[in-house]
Amino acid sequence: FMWFIDTAKDKLPQEIDFRHEAENARRCAKMFEDNETIKVPDIVDKYLSKRVLVMEYIDGCSVTESEKIEEMGFELKPVSKLVSRAFCQMIFKHGFVHSDPHEGNLMVRPFKNQKGEIAPQLVLLDHGIYQDVSPTTQYEWARMWKGLIMQDMNLITTAAHSLGAPHPEVFGGMVAGRPINDVMDGRQFDRKRFIPGASTEERQKLQQAMDEYRVHINQCLEKMNREIVLILKVNDFLRALDRKNGTPANNILITTVYCLQNVKENDKHKSFDIKFQNWKDECNIFYRLFALHMHMLWNYLRGNPVFMGIEN
Repeated sequence: FMWFIDTAKDKLPQEIDFRHEAENARRCAKMFEDNETIKVPDIVDKYLSKRVLVMEYIDGCSVTESEKIEEMGFELKPVSKLVSRAFCQMIFKHGFVHSDPHEGNLMVRPFKNQKGEIAPQLVLLDHGIYQDVSPTTQYEWARMWKGLIMQDMNLITTAAHSLGAPHPEVFGGMVAGRPINDVMDGRQFDRKRFIPGASTEERQKLQQAMDEYRVHINQCLEKMNREIVLILKVNDFLRALDRKNGTPANNILITTVYCLQNVKENDKHKSFDIKFQNWKDECNIFYRLFALHMHMLWNYLRGNPVFMGIEN
């Protein structure tokens, strides 16, 4: 578990210095200054010190408090989409990622937008731990997701090795949150490959895979690019929130769009053959995502509780 010690050793001193947290909060607020749906509480500078941090008080509820969100008049799916888009922008656009997302650090509140409508606003709290993500890591993380969606083991392997993960199959399963055999199973297409298993049998299957490959998982965590360790934490949180709010694979849809944009942008100066292949892959992926969305809608119409919230 040296990977954990190394990460903690680097991040803990930053966590206990509130001046560092204030700097992170200001940088995050600057990133989203043109996005009215995301709010970072203002810092009260005159009280700021290494041990004291005073911020603007904001009332709201946790992104996981579904009943309170509904009492505000909001549906759960737009809230999940708001969170997913915020973190995808941090990873793929800004390269500066809030790395301690949990239900206590993400709030929702109503606000009046520029159209005069009452809409949900995401409030980001606790800015002590952030992760800088280099353009190279952004690109390889995007290619990893593209490989998973395309069921392209060669691309998964190349991206995993570029990110320092010694076991591509295991790392791919860690990213997808499912055993890699399920992800690569063409018979399941996209209907089940990225939807979290709801049955006891599926959960047991995932636990067995984790037990079987525990050593390989630790080796991946030990050797992979340090930037990826905290991004995996963010990835797991988004998946859990997606499931809790009843819109499984919503995060997958959003992440895929940002990944494709990143790959396209990074490859725009490459050969025509590569750009043409990216275009074909993009068409293929959007067909798959459309099929996945139709599957989710069909399950919603059948009353499957795992898929409630998909109607929008």
